[in-house]
Amino acid sequence: MKLFNLTAISLAMLLTLTACGGDKPAETTQEVKTETATETKAETTSETTTDTGAMPAEIDKLIIQSPYMEFSVQSNRTFVVNHIKSESQLTPEQNACLLSLEGNPNYLEILEPYVKGILSDDEIKEADEFFASDAGRKFAEMMLNQMGAENLPPFVEPTDSEKAEIAKAMLKPFFVKMQAKQDAMSEQEALDFIALMVNKEKARCQIS
Repeated sequence: MKLFNLTAISLAMLLTLTACGGDKPAETTQEVKTETATETKAETTSETTTDTGAMPAEIDKLIIQSPYMEFSVQSNRTFVVNHIKSESQLTPEQNACLLSLEGNPNYLEILEPYVKGILSDDEIKEADEFFASDAGRKFAEMMLNQMGAENLPPFVEPTDSEKAEIAKAMLKPFFVKMQAKQDAMSEQEALDFIALMVNKEKARCQIS
């Protein structure tokens, strides 16, 4: 079994099908998740504001314009951060560094050519349209939450119509082709790929 799913599509397919056909999560569990996410968001708001204020002229350059690439970066950042945490004891400053927007160029340098080598411009556009929709945004939040991403907003479950949109999107080329590519990779190839981003982020955040 591969340790890293580079696009999170396998996990996405499993969880989305469960969401479309399974029982609704218990209300108590949902409340706990909401409280935890709210607390985490509140704790990190001041940090984010401080970082942004320190580099107002540069912040626009760090914003990812493509909703699909934003999801790709966020999902891979989650894998990278979890991997680094499994190997190193991080200071609060190093952890904040790994989660900051300043890391976006490192991820895009690896992920953009990877994605463009698999999907056509039209397929990327279709992916962008989905991830820019309400259904796509909730799907992304659901996936990131399941991956263990930090600093997420409170989760809002997709409506029945949004679940139908998600299920339909999963049959599109931008899902199917990326899944096929991931399935064709060996575990070592996946580890080597993620290591490219791990090494860049460790160097940027001065993690030995």
